[in-house]
Amino acid sequence: MPKDDLVYVGHMLDTARLAAAKVAGITRERFDADENLRLALGGWPRIFDPGVTIG
Repeated sequence: MPKDDLVYVGHMLDTARLAAAKVAGITRERFDADENLRLALGGWPRIFDPGVTIG
């Protein structure tokens, strides 16, 4: 794998870990009720692919 690809994959892994940490211990009901959390996490897939649409 080219060095640039390894950096890209590393960034994706770091971001996925951060997203998982944000929701650790949060129930679905609490997540659904927390608009700020939903909005913050709603954009993280675009880090991987800017063309991603959610919902």
